[in-house]
Amino acid sequence: MTIHTRIPPQLDPRKYSVNFGEFIGIGPNGNLWVDGCDVKALADRFGTPLFVISENQLRYTYRRFRDAFRSQYPDVEILFANKSNNGLAIRHIMNQEGAGGDCFGVNEMYLALLAGTNPKTLVLNGSNKQPDELEMAILNGLCINIDAMDELEIIDEICRRFVKEADIGIRLKLDLAPL
Repeated sequence: MTIHTRIPPQLDPRKYSVNFGEFIGIGPNGNLWVDGCDVKALADRFGTPLFVISENQLRYTYRRFRDAFRSQYPDVEILFANKSNNGLAIRHIMNQEGAGGDCFGVNEMYLALLAGTNPKTLVLNGSNKQPDELEMAILNGLCINIDAMDELEIIDEICRRFVKEADIGIRLKLDLAPL
């Protein structure tokens, strides 16, 4: 049984009296509606606090963002910032849309991999990366953005120990003052 069979019928978002996006707005009863569902009815059914996310709005916004960049840069890859919402359902949607992921630390890597994200589309970022984070990234095939030269030594040691290669990117901090 889906959630839609347990709540009142959906409302076509085009009938919202006020719109906050393509799929979020105020319904004729004055309540907030998301993806055609009355949020008050959801709160009555499931209690509060309640986090409601519009899957349709998420997909729509992602596609507009992706398509805008691809119109100028056809080979661009969009990496979803996993820190912005680490829910597995959100990560599944991003996977279906073809988004890679920006991971900060072991937990974000773990959740992205648990959600079935292709490791080749994930990047480990962040300063002061710990050896266990680097090891997990290398063993799972993530790209690692290097922020400090000492990370290269740790990566080299891990790669030698496991007879693996690492995909790395180098983050440069430019001195823009002379410009």
